[in-house]
Order: sequence, then structure tokens, then C-alpha cells
Amino acid sequence: MSDVALVGDISNLIRLKEKELHEIHDMRCHQLEQLIHERDTLLIQAKREFEQLKGDFQYNLSLLEARDLEIRRLDGIVKNLSDQLENNQGERKELNDKLEAMELRDVARKDKIAADQAAHKVIMLLRHSRLIDLKTYYREF
Repeated sequence: MSDVALVGDISNLIRLKEKELHEIHDMRCHQLEQLIHERDTLLIQAKREFEQLKGDFQYNLSLLEARDLEIRRLDGIVKNLSDQLENNQGERKELNDKLEAMELRDVARKDKIAADQAAHKVIMLLRHSRLIDLKTYYREF
């Protein structure tokens, strides 16, 4: 083989190798562009999911704040009702004590009335007896 043919073959091999390297470079660039596109798609999806989670979190936080306000309001109502119940129980005890005292006075008053009536009856019987004695005494005259 001649030197010119050898140089031509080497030139062709170099061109083929350069073409192959260029194709490999283009293929690698295309793969990297696809990876960048996939990464961008994943990033956009992650941002969307993050915004959705952020919105959900804000909504749940507002629900918790509203619940906490309602709990504080209801705690106040429960405290107020507990105080009222305690006061009512104190008043009820006082009224029961007064009622018991009045019932005792009523029993004592009834006993006194019964004793007064019994005494009155005895007095009436004594007077009646005295009256009979007097009638008998005056009839004898």
C-alpha cells in the first residue's frame, strides 16, 4: 500500500472517529437535556405538591385556631356554669337548712297548739265541773 492510501485510510478513520465522537457527544447532550427536562418536571410537580401541602397546612392551622378559640369559649362557659352550680348548691343547702329549721318550729308550734288545746280542754272540763258544782250548790238553796 502506498503512503497516500495509508494517509487516506488514516484520514478516513480519524473522520469516522470524530463523527463517532460527535454522535456520542450529541447523544450524551440529548440524554442530559432529557434529564434536565425530567428534573424540571419533577421540580414543578414537587413545587405544586408543596404548595398544596402548604395550603392544606394553612387550612388545618386555621381549623386548629378556630377549635382553640371554641375550646376557650366553652371552658369559660363551663367555668361559669360550675361557679353557678356551686353557688346554687350553697343556696340550696342554706334553703334546706332554713326549711329544716322551719319544719322544726312548725312541729314545735303544733306540739304547743296540741298542748294548749289539751290544757284548754282540761280547763274547760274543770270549769264545766265547777259549773255543775255551782248549779248543784244553787239548787240546794
